Amino acid sequence: MKQRFRKRRIVHPAERLSQNQRRLLREHTGVREPNWKQMRERDFSYYMRSLDLFWDSWKEFLMKEQRDAYFHLIVGIKTCTYQNYIEKIRQREREIESPLLESVLQIYSCASRPKWTEDAERFVDQFKTKPVSPEPTKAGMDGGCKC
Repeated sequence: MKQRFRKRRIVHPAERLSQNQRRLLREHTGVREPNWKQMRERDFSYYMRSLDLFWDSWKEFLMKEQRDAYFHLIVGIKTCTYQNYIEKIRQREREIESPLLESVLQIYSCASRPKWTEDAERFVDQFKTKPVSPEPTKAGMDGGCKC
């Protein structure tokens, strides 16, 4: 009976991140993670503000990952290697332990997309229309000058 009325501690979303996710975030930001336990005991309000900042950094990291996944999707569509790039996105999902593919496909299927998607598509189209390394022609073998 007492357990039902026991007050539960509210867990901050940043506290729910796995060790792997926190490692990826440290690698992305280049910042060392503080001693959370010591910080919590010393100053709880500072601890909570730090968790908020940490969570904001995680959300920025996920947004970057989503943009990268969208870029991979567009490259896969434009180069007709869709399945390879979908597998790369799924692999990254497993690495960061957060879904990417579903949201990226949802964004791609929308009639009005965010501006950053247009930039990514324009970037991929730029490389699709301009060959990166054109086939070389031998001097004097091109059939004459066409001026």
